[in-house]
Amino acid sequence: MTMKILSVITLIIGIVSVIFVSCNNTKKGNGTDLTTLYEIDYSHSDQANTIPTIVDSVEFIPLHGSIENPISGIDELQVTDKGIYILDKRKNKLHAYSKDGNQLFTLHSMGHAQQEYLEIACIAVTDSSVFIVDNFGKKINEYGSDNGMFKRSYNAPIIIGAIRPLGNGGFILAELPMEGVNQIENSDGNRLYIADSSFSIKHSIYPYDNHRDKIGMRRFLSDNDSVIIYSSTGYNGFSKISAKDGNFIGNVSVNTARPFNNIEIAEMDKSKARDYVVERRWQFLTTTPMMAGKYICLSVKDEDTAEPCIYDEKSGKLYFNDNISMHNNMIAPDDAYGNSFYIVYNFGGEFLDDQLDMGFNRPPLVADSIIRNDGAVLLRYRMKID
Repeated sequence: MTMKILSVITLIIGIVSVIFVSCNNTKKGNGTDLTTLYEIDYSHSDQANTIPTIVDSVEFIPLHGSIENPISGIDELQVTDKGIYILDKRKNKLHAYSKDGNQLFTLHSMGHAQQEYLEIACIAVTDSSVFIVDNFGKKINEYGSDNGMFKRSYNAPIIIGAIRPLGNGGFILAELPMEGVNQIENSDGNRLYIADSSFSIKHSIYPYDNHRDKIGMRRFLSDNDSVIIYSSTGYNGFSKISAKDGNFIGNVSVNTARPFNNIEIAEMDKSKARDYVVERRWQFLTTTPMMAGKYICLSVKDEDTAEPCIYDEKSGKLYFNDNISMHNNMIAPDDAYGNSFYIVYNFGGEFLDDQLDMGFNRPPLVADSIIRNDGAVLLRYRMKID
């Protein structure tokens, strides 16, 4: 089990805010019929198919400047045509790099001016802009994606847990449904909100099922090409949403031997609910899946681990990491873009040596030096194309 996996599990148990989706084969949500597209059967997977057989190559992209300006945590990664954007909540920073790893800019703890933002809850990136959500300040700030220069500020319509741009110029917002937190007045009991380019709410979808959530999820939304993926702890599966206009495409069920049962923890306090989930040893998605081409990366909590596995939508096969050699084995990804999965590798030289001893891919000299000097590199897992 890697350090990245340990951090994911810690975040799952520690965060107390997540969107809970509950649906059967068909469900109506504010006029939207949601049907099951297909099912992924994790419960009977024999793990005979290995991830290295579908990985074309692993590339190490040095993040220049990350030694002098270290990245202490990776709370969100967004890779685009324009660059690489890393949210570090611990230091309240946004690190931006070009596609080849040169540092573009860093937005520091309070932005360019005093109290420009109080926190960075989540980010969205378009071709021209980076949007920073500040839930404490109840606003969304817009910056240039190539230089980090402040452009303008918008009022945040809800408490936002995740945000993604839509192809029509608008945005999809996932509410942050923390128990005990007073939501902004635009919150109407639904989980997802469709907004225009000025963050004015146009409509909302996916109502809560009687209560807000207790157990958190590291990532609420992921996106790639034409699809946005949405999930939450408590729903054994995920939903596909159109990245053009925010309309639902359908649901995907992930069947496990011991599925998460939200009803059993509904009346518990948060602490007891977290302990109960650990004791029951449920198998469930620890974070929203990511999609790279035909491949979907799932991270399922199974016993004490949450190793990533890959589902091939075309063949219907599940692929798992090789238990013999770590060569081309996948670390839990932070983002997916195009036909690749991406991971920010900032684990240090000692951890790298342990992985190399087990057959992990050896980085080039520049990347190796950055890792051993407590900097970061970006791993790109380029997947095979039929």
